Amino acid sequence: MINYKSIGLRYIAALSLIALFVSIVFAMSSLSQKSGALNAKIINVSGRQRMLSQNITLLALESFYHADKAYHDTASLAPQWSSAPNARAQYLEVINLFERSHSALISGDPDIEPSGQAGSVAYDIYFEEPYLLDQQIKEFIEAARKISADGAYKDKVNTLQRMSLMSHGPLLEALDRVVSRMEEYDIEQLQKMQKMELLFYIGALFILLLEALFIFWPSYKGIKQALLDKQRLEETQTSLDGANTELEQFAYRTSHDLRGPLASAIGVLDLIAKFIKSGETEKALQGIETTKFSLSQLTNLIQDILVLTKAKTYEESLTEVSPTELIIEAMDKLSYMDNFDKVRVIRDLRFTKKLRTQRDRLNLIIENLISNAFKYQNPLSDEPFLRIVTYELDGLFILEVIDNGLGIPLDQEHKIFMMFSRFHPRVSFGSGLGLYMIKKSADLLGGEMEYENTGNGSIFRFYMPIDPPLEVKGAEAHKSL
Repeated sequence: MINYKSIGLRYIAALSLIALFVSIVFAMSSLSQKSGALNAKIINVSGRQRMLSQNITLLALESFYHADKAYHDTASLAPQWSSAPNARAQYLEVINLFERSHSALISGDPDIEPSGQAGSVAYDIYFEEPYLLDQQIKEFIEAARKISADGAYKDKVNTLQRMSLMSHGPLLEALDRVVSRMEEYDIEQLQKMQKMELLFYIGALFILLLEALFIFWPSYKGIKQALLDKQRLEETQTSLDGANTELEQFAYRTSHDLRGPLASAIGVLDLIAKFIKSGETEKALQGIETTKFSLSQLTNLIQDILVLTKAKTYEESLTEVSPTELIIEAMDKLSYMDNFDKVRVIRDLRFTKKLRTQRDRLNLIIENLISNAFKYQNPLSDEPFLRIVTYELDGLFILEVIDNGLGIPLDQEHKIFMMFSRFHPRVSFGSGLGLYMIKKSADLLGGEMEYENTGNGSIFRFYMPIDPPLEVKGAEAHKSL
């Protein structure tokens, strides 16, 4: 029986684990995107610092012109800025941006955005020899501002020369090194994130495997078993319904057929008593013969019921059986029947192997099929015949009993293997259980029975696998009876 509460808890656990992994992967993806975006901004700002250092030097060179050679050595002469509008303001704006960008890379700036990550990653470049980039940038900014301030022309030329040497020498090298270091750091972070994603992917697959083994597979087996149990229960119920219907029919028909001969015998015995009292000996003897006939009918019915009961309840072991030998024995046993000698018997026994099967049930099929052919001969036929054929086809043993007898009426063929079906009661009295027992025995052997109307007689065909799983098929068929 399925423990639905246990299955529900398993599925909740499985879905919770999946949700946890999805959440972790989503968080990692978001973190990776944010980290990547931040690193990109830092790389952009670091690269811009390199460009700004060059621009500051270039603007300083372009922002003032030299006086005539006569004034070059005049220390008190102030430099003259370019006549371009706002040239000096633009120069100072670039210096301010350069300074703020440096501060943003070292300790962060809310307007420029990058945090101090560059300073922590490239700490040795900013604060340690040989680069000392932080110190270089501060010296460069101080020099750049001195250029824009009032002062001696000669001092500013020296300052400009120093700025030019820095922006094309150690400062440029250090700024390039920061950009390279940040690019390397970004690649390292990306590789770490990829490794983490791979580990989580492998972990997720492992978790899914565990869930499949310990949650989904047991649940699947439980549900499958429940469906199989339900199917078996339905099949058992159907079989029981059929068995109950069959039992009711059997009880009714048996009681009716038993009562008929008994009532007839009792009535005839009353007449015999009267005949004896009146001295009518001849009539009394006729009555005795009639009673004997009625009781013989009753005996035959009881015998068939006993055979049917045995067929349903008897569990027979498997033995090596020769169908040919059973057919020969049946012919010898039935040789006492009326008109046996009038029927031309043709034996076409091509199957010479032995079957591992249940001997009594196979013998019941053979004897009943052959005896029916003798019982229900066509009295109008000049040449009645019975042909018995055995052969092998596609791994099946096949037995065919063919005759030109009375056959089965077309409108009664659907009842052919039903209990208490009598098709020719005037020709031969029977219980109507013979073909029913044949069909049930065929089922127990894992085989099938077929009937074919030839228009001039009948073909009864029985076939079964030569190597059937009889233990299984027989048990299942036995349960269905």
